[in-house]
Amino acid sequence: MNYNIRILSENTADRATVTSSSPIAAGLPLSNLKTNLRGQVCRSLTNSLDLTLEWPELESVGVVVLPLTSLLGSSTIRVKAFLNAADTTPMLDTGVVYAAPGAVLDNWDFSQPLNVNAFSDTDLPTVVCFLGELVACKKVTIEIVDPDASFIDVSRLVVGPYIELKYGASYGAASSLIDLTKSTRAESGDSISDWGPKARSLSFDLEWISEPDRAKVRQILFKGVGKNIFVSLITNSDDPVLVRDYSIYGKQAQAGSMSFAFYQTHATKITIESF
Repeated sequence: MNYNIRILSENTADRATVTSSSPIAAGLPLSNLKTNLRGQVCRSLTNSLDLTLEWPELESVGVVVLPLTSLLGSSTIRVKAFLNAADTTPMLDTGVVYAAPGAVLDNWDFSQPLNVNAFSDTDLPTVVCFLGELVACKKVTIEIVDPDASFIDVSRLVVGPYIELKYGASYGAASSLIDLTKSTRAESGDSISDWGPKARSLSFDLEWISEPDRAKVRQILFKGVGKNIFVSLITNSDDPVLVRDYSIYGKQAQAGSMSFAFYQTHATKITIESF
């Protein structure tokens, strides 16, 4: 298991030309993939969504993230990177992998399907697909298939490079639910709930930031609370739900700060709230 933290702070998808060979709903276009509004989704009218991203110059790519989707447990994703836009042979191919797998059987009720979506009762599933390495390319294709669905909704497209710090987050990281629902007690004695929106938060401490990593972390912290970033605390595990529980795309809950812990070592605390 890899506990090294990975952070993406530069979404290169926002400066890419995004096209699709899949039929897209007229009122839910591809342009919605570049907004940070949860309700503005892109909808494929079939159970597959093929996306092509092209850049005029080489861009560094290491991960593809779909922060909120309608994908079910049996859905798959495949990402390919091409050196040039005209190339047909990829320089990197992830192969077909599960996009939103649920808990493994050892951790789940055996009456459920193998890849049941463990997030259906709290949040829409987030898809995280690491390419295995950072590559410089001018084209990326993303192939999504959900055999159990009649359409696919994706609210945001995040693609780009990540930094991987020498030391991971300290033990005690908290993956939490933000629930704005308010419950009151009526005169009848009944509990009445005024349902509100839900979101996630991820809080963690970086108690060991090496001197070479200090400038990278400081640059991200001082982007401020208005900048969306992607954070993955656990990048490789046999439990896909654990990986997703400790991955998040969103904004810092408060302005960042960094302390000089001791010789050539720095520290900070970060809380990210999902977009």
